[in-house]
Amino acid sequence: MGVGGGKDLTVNWRMYDGFDPKGQFWTDSNAMGMIQRKLNHRDGWKASSPYNPISSNYYPITSGIAMRD
Repeated sequence: MGVGGGKDLTVNWRMYDGFDPKGQFWTDSNAMGMIQRKLNHRDGWKASSPYNPISSNYYPITSGIAMRD
């Protein structure tokens, strides 16, 4: 890999003190605007196993994420 190669970072969020975003959050779309996301949800696609929803909850975030209680 050349100089300045990219890296991937994974963050696992856990809410405390009663904070409940009700499964909704917003992520940036390559710095072009915020997109509303829903936890364990994909439009037009149904997970084959309800016990492994992890892959459906990975989102590329280049500059921001937001949640509301």
